[in-house]
Amino acid sequence: MIDLIHDVAYSYRKLVKANSYPGDIYSLTKSIKNNKLILPFYEATIIMVYMLLDAEVSYFVAGDVEGKASDLIARLTYAKSVSVSEADFIFVLASASNSEKDEALMEAKIGTLINPHLSATVICEVESVSQGEANLSSGPGIKGHKIIYMDYFDRWIDIRSKKNDEYPLGIEMYFLDKSSDLMALPRTTTVRGSE
Repeated sequence: MIDLIHDVAYSYRKLVKANSYPGDIYSLTKSIKNNKLILPFYEATIIMVYMLLDAEVSYFVAGDVEGKASDLIARLTYAKSVSVSEADFIFVLASASNSEKDEALMEAKIGTLINPHLSATVICEVESVSQGEANLSSGPGIKGHKIIYMDYFDRWIDIRSKKNDEYPLGIEMYFLDKSSDLMALPRTTTVRGSE
């Protein structure tokens, strides 16, 4: 089984680095090598579940057709399943349709000027965080500009830009792929589509 102390602590250090250097890719493979659970989502997603959720927070799962992912998360963490607009953490599974992905981002809460930390963190499963359409990123932790290669649904960059338009309001986004690689795009990172 996953070691809830060492494996999660190792992954947390990777998550901190990913936030410090947006667009860089960090492997979570070492953390999930001992996983024995049959999962309705990517293996790296279970590490994010263990790392981010507990009984004090809420979550929503997009693309969870049979509710298996949400049930498993509730059993493992005691976190509360709520509507997408109320959720502290939104998991967008690879199985989510484009309309579900669109809704998850559109409805994600952005916090308030007094409490910007009451925003949502969106964890997205993608095919790859190192292949696909080239997009230009810039902001804190990025020297000049960085090109990120990733395919997601068509409108994600536009929706994310609107959600993060009034700093400190906005959403944090993490991307996980089938190879258990992680990339972070904090709200302070600007992403522009390829021209």
